[in-house]
Amino acid sequence: MVWRVVRYFVLLAALVAYVMPFWGNFQGKMWPEFVRNYGGCATRAAWKWRREHIALDWDPFTAHRLTWLALSVILGAVVPLLVMALLRRGPTEVGLGLPNRWGRRVILAGLAIVLPMSFVFAMERLRMPDPGRRAGQAATLRPVELPIAVGVSVPEHLLVTGIAVALLLPGMRLGETSKRQNVKTSKQDDTPDGVSGSASCRGAVVRLREGVLGWLELGQRGDPRDPWWRRSLTWWGLEPAGFWAILGGGFVFGVIHMGARPIEFATSFPGGVLLCYVTYRSGSIWPGWCVHVAQMILVGCVILLSGALRG
Repeated sequence: MVWRVVRYFVLLAALVAYVMPFWGNFQGKMWPEFVRNYGGCATRAAWKWRREHIALDWDPFTAHRLTWLALSVILGAVVPLLVMALLRRGPTEVGLGLPNRWGRRVILAGLAIVLPMSFVFAMERLRMPDPGRRAGQAATLRPVELPIAVGVSVPEHLLVTGIAVALLLPGMRLGETSKRQNVKTSKQDDTPDGVSGSASCRGAVVRLREGVLGWLELGQRGDPRDPWWRRSLTWWGLEPAGFWAILGGGFVFGVIHMGARPIEFATSFPGGVLLCYVTYRSGSIWPGWCVHVAQMILVGCVILLSGALRG
């Protein structure tokens, strides 16, 4: 037990230390100088090397973003996959396989959730100036910005929600979730015949709730002899090891969003936990990635529409 705890925190610290040089953004006086210097150091070095050795006939923003994309692919996908290959873990064991039935259903549910959140993120960006723009200037969406963000999101999801979660599990692979129980509705929740009014409405709400939970394979019932926290995990279809792996992945996801706008940063940890949970239960990074990309596209559409209306 002690060894598992030590192993967990050592791996979590190693993951944070690994992602900070190319995805970290620890600016501001609140951080010690060595943290500010370490965060993003690989990205700054790559930008400097590119300027000195590769001449690109593009504007600085596009050149920097493309360098960031290339660095993200190399350090966020290629290197971690090689490490997992040395550990004899295949692509499907780190989340690159197709999702199971639950994962395909979650894509539909996730799209319904990101609609309002996308509007909130877009409004925040429209109200806050971009880096290098004065307050009051309208936010813009450069032509290369969205495609590059979508490209970076693939290694981001692979490393943080796939490989990180797999490494933090005891077997260091995805797909070892326990067999899920069928969601059962107690007969005492059914509305008896001949009962109308508020009781009938309550029965309809109960049936709707049980139907939705059953479709999402939630609300699973644990052993009554288990402690409350274990029954809570069972409700979500989780084992303790999976729960801690998901929390660790969510923490790494929050770390790489340091320096983001306030709402985006505040939602990064819970959002990361949710994405890691989806990857854990679906066995694939693609459901969470699809929902994340849909959100980015919707945010971009709102910004473009706002600009068109102002024009």
